[in-house]
Amino acid sequence: MIEAEVHYQLRDFLRKQGQPYWPHHLTLARLVARALRLGRSALIQAGSSSVHSGRYRLSYLISILIWPGAAVVVATEAVQRQLLSDLAYLQDWVPTYKPVQRGDTWPHPQFQGLLLTTPESWLADRLGPRQSFPKDIPTIIDGADDLEQWVQDQLTVTLTQADWEALALAFPDQQQLIRD
Repeated sequence: MIEAEVHYQLRDFLRKQGQPYWPHHLTLARLVARALRLGRSALIQAGSSSVHSGRYRLSYLISILIWPGAAVVVATEAVQRQLLSDLAYLQDWVPTYKPVQRGDTWPHPQFQGLLLTTPESWLADRLGPRQSFPKDIPTIIDGADDLEQWVQDQLTVTLTQADWEALALAFPDQQQLIRD
């Protein structure tokens, strides 16, 4: 069962690193692994103190590396850089190999790795007409506390004077209506 393998691998990794145990590291890793195995959604809030330090990331990274299928991690560019560093280190420890790529579209239909993407790219796909990511791929949103702001930013449109001028030029017979 994936939950037991994740628990075992993470426990051994933390012991070898001499890192202090985050009180719920192993529990969180098992919960993520269980959600992956069952194909269910899970909302797990790690708490604001662990969000800024990124301490919880090992829990979901180990689970994804052991998970045999594909996955998406939605994270800001800064978090993605840290994840790539962590993943390079973890892939030396975890006895499986999973390709990791960054991008704003799904690499190819047979891709069975981990795709790191930005909130903007992922939300453009989910809230718009794009179909860049398969619907049935497990998705982990790192920094989900910011999801509301990301959605608001994605759905906000700002019109400038240049936009109005371009519209008036595109429809010269409607210039007066546009100016009004």
